Amino acid sequence: MHLCAPNQRQPDVFCDIDQDCWGDVDYCGASDLCPEQKGCCVQSPVLGPQPDWWVEPIASNAQLSPQVCSALFRDRSHLFRRMWGANSREQNHKGDDACWVRNRWAAWESQPAEQYFEDISSGKYCEKTDWYEGFQGSHGWFGASAPALLGFDADIHMFCNDNCDAAGYNILAIFSSRTPYNTCRNFEWQMCAVLGLLNWQADREIVFARAPNTVYLDGYPPFGHCSGYTDNFCSDTVGFANDDIFYLEVCLFSQVCSNAQQMFKLGVGDRFVCDFDRLGFEELKRQLLEGPLI
Repeated sequence: MHLCAPNQRQPDVFCDIDQDCWGDVDYCGASDLCPEQKGCCVQSPVLGPQPDWWVEPIASNAQLSPQVCSALFRDRSHLFRRMWGANSREQNHKGDDACWVRNRWAAWESQPAEQYFEDISSGKYCEKTDWYEGFQGSHGWFGASAPALLGFDADIHMFCNDNCDAAGYNILAIFSSRTPYNTCRNFEWQMCAVLGLLNWQADREIVFARAPNTVYLDGYPPFGHCSGYTDNFCSDTVGFANDDIFYLEVCLFSQVCSNAQQMFKLGVGDRFVCDFDRLGFEELKRQLLEGPLI
């Protein structure tokens, strides 16, 4: 389901099965396929104004790019706005605490949201954190420079031949209750990579096991389909899985790197150095703090 703004057929916000925001007349022909609570049955032409927050929906097969990423973050109904639950791979909804209002060392303690964004943009905890805590597969033991590596899990395993320590690539692999994993830790790790503050990272280098310009929303693995590892219940409205995270990672870099266009020209294994864009970071922060629509 895709949340749609009021249009010629519907005066209120509604959800739409095929994401064209025109309504599902054929789909609604079978009442057993269209429970009333889904809100998808839109058949009576009625003109209604579009709300201020409305963003033109992105095609379901859109290829990631700086423009597409920007639109996805502006869309308050998109999953990107709900991937910031306080617990691992947990969605947050309107009114919920997001992970940035929880203390990174003691999740039961609250903190000002601004503190989180200030800390990650300065790299305050980059070198004080074991980004492999609780993980048995890698430990961040490198003998030489080790760029940050991102991608879908399967691509990372293949790229590193199942041993990123030996291959010399930093990955994020927190599986500990002492510093619990959530999307805030994920973005923090990305910002450490931008700043060049990961263990043995040379020259702020970042590498992709899947080229960002080959990632489509309906590609393989598809976005928003609970594919990949998860330690939380996953559905349209509850939780998400690892494959969704790589889509978010690419788009986060796209927002905070002034040279994001260059990132979308990279091949697998090419070295990328992000030119940190403070204004882009602040705009992303504003959007995230605005929260999800529902």
